[in-house]
Amino acid sequence: MNAEMIERMVELVLQSLRTQLAKQEPYRVLTVFSGTGGGFGVGKEAVRRLSDAGHHTVGLLSPTAVQLFGMDSFIQMGFSTLYAPGDWVPVTKLTRNIDLVLVPTLTMNLAAQLRAGLLDSPIVTAVGGALLAGLPVIAVRDGADPAVKAGTVFADKLNATSAYIDVFAANLNSLSDLGVCLVPEGEFLNEIDARLFGTKPLNTPAVSSANTLGRTDGAFASASNSGIYQAKGWLTAGMLQQYEPGTSVVVPDGLQITPLAREAARNRNLTLVGGSGRGRL
Repeated sequence: MNAEMIERMVELVLQSLRTQLAKQEPYRVLTVFSGTGGGFGVGKEAVRRLSDAGHHTVGLLSPTAVQLFGMDSFIQMGFSTLYAPGDWVPVTKLTRNIDLVLVPTLTMNLAAQLRAGLLDSPIVTAVGGALLAGLPVIAVRDGADPAVKAGTVFADKLNATSAYIDVFAANLNSLSDLGVCLVPEGEFLNEIDARLFGTKPLNTPAVSSANTLGRTDGAFASASNSGIYQAKGWLTAGMLQQYEPGTSVVVPDGLQITPLAREAARNRNLTLVGGSGRGRL
């Protein structure tokens, strides 16, 4: 079976699933656009699909998002309700009347604010309130990850100290602990499909059942399109504190190791071993 045939079969399956979605009771979905370019394309496509399927879509924009993309680009997305910068946003009423929150353009700043529990703007309050209410939140991690798009905004090569990289890595890992489902940009639409098409319950927590590095809180995991949990994100020095000196720690495929974590492993006499038989790292 060649690649073209496989691609065609996948598209037919997706079309069938979208037809099923259109027959479901409409969901109420809040999509937050903050100030990064990464994830904008998939966010726009998500809103289009949801709107076409008859779901109630609410948009919440930051001033930077409007500066980057222009107000017209958001108006053209076809939101049922759209809150622009300066509009009064009834955040508490909003969180009581939505089923799902999407954050396609998660920024390093927004990740830090959520981790700190700050509710000092409509966007942070809306996402934080959704987490307090136990609502599912799906976010694209790329714009907040210095190892992906976030780092290349400032320089062609990441030259920050290991301690500074650890700060952003810890923010992302904490968001998983708080209940945010963090996915790469390329998996964002698939994750939404899985929630809304019923292949994964809408209120599925961001917690993985896999025992990764001795933890079961999902700090390193996000669901792939196949339903198999794969490691995403960073291994930081703080995560190694739970291990006794001399322990061998299996690092799943896809999990990046910060320089400070490598140093901590050496200082604590920990052996970092790659998953899938990759040997010592």
